[in-house]
Amino acid sequence: MAILAIDGGGTKTLGVLVRRDGTVLSAVQCGPSNINGDCVRAFQVLTDVVSSLCDVAKQCGERVEVLFAGLAGIEQGNNREQVTIHLQQFCQQGLLPREANIVVDNDAVTALYSGTLGGPGIVQIAGTGSITYGVHANGRRERVGGWGYIIGDAGSGYAIGRAGLAAVFRAWDGLAAPTVLMPMLQQCYGLHTITDLIPMIYTESARQQVAAVAPLVLEAADVGDKAALEIVKEAAQDMGQAITALYKKGDGGPSPLLSESGELNVPNKPNDTIQVVLTGGVFQRAALLLPTIKDICSAAGMPAQFHVPDCPPVAGAVFAGLRCLNIPLPAQLCSWISEQLAAMTVQRV
Repeated sequence: MAILAIDGGGTKTLGVLVRRDGTVLSAVQCGPSNINGDCVRAFQVLTDVVSSLCDVAKQCGERVEVLFAGLAGIEQGNNREQVTIHLQQFCQQGLLPREANIVVDNDAVTALYSGTLGGPGIVQIAGTGSITYGVHANGRRERVGGWGYIIGDAGSGYAIGRAGLAAVFRAWDGLAAPTVLMPMLQQCYGLHTITDLIPMIYTESARQQVAAVAPLVLEAADVGDKAALEIVKEAAQDMGQAITALYKKGDGGPSPLLSESGELNVPNKPNDTIQVVLTGGVFQRAALLLPTIKDICSAAGMPAQFHVPDCPPVAGAVFAGLRCLNIPLPAQLCSWISEQLAAMTVQRV
């Protein structure tokens, strides 16, 4: 008996096949699966990932009990319904058992579970895009942000990269002080002049191109560049405010502090803390951002414990799949699954 777990976003989709006992059998990677983008391509990616893992399950003599897919953009319109119908076709075609449980959820849930090991809490995702998402012990969900790079995604790689580019061109125009970002960008991209960036930015892949500048902004902050430090501080403030805004949404109803019994915990007890998971490429440099985030949460009276998970979000999808089967998730089992995923060779399909 096995679980097929998927974590899919706007950049890549990772799928794994795991036995009930936590043994990881296979891992495959494909392109983006956010159907708010290229819908046709996203469905093909899901087909490729599921088909590949179904082949492995057949070869290993494993029967898939649960397919859990945590996907970006799933909550818009009828996306969840469309993806569920698409995945159910694998049951109808006999590639999955007819009784297999197909669960489609937000990729923020898989990211959260990668840090809470399947428990409630808040996740702050900051990759190419960003979202703040909360899961209560009673199952209720809350979100802040995640509205896309045009009107949202504060604190994301795109937001940081865009601010960095804006600082560079303001300096170029003489509207702001010089920034070390300018020579860093020229060296990184082999530019004769900084204006050569324009045709690189304004392309179909503009969002990814801009987000790719974020690591350079963080490097510039390391050496004390004023513009970069301001950008990093603003990104951390944006994320801290999003986390506290989600926390305060509990004032009118169930809160992330709810215990499994549904009783509201008293937050001045030392152990009554909200688990806050920080994940996404931006948090590879968490040390630059975390102090400001912590200060904002503390000022809001939020009893938070912060985690930057060692395991990938797809591990959270595995934990979610195991939860669907009511399988206990002791820390030792979760660590073993994460270790296997970290060591496994991922096949590209």
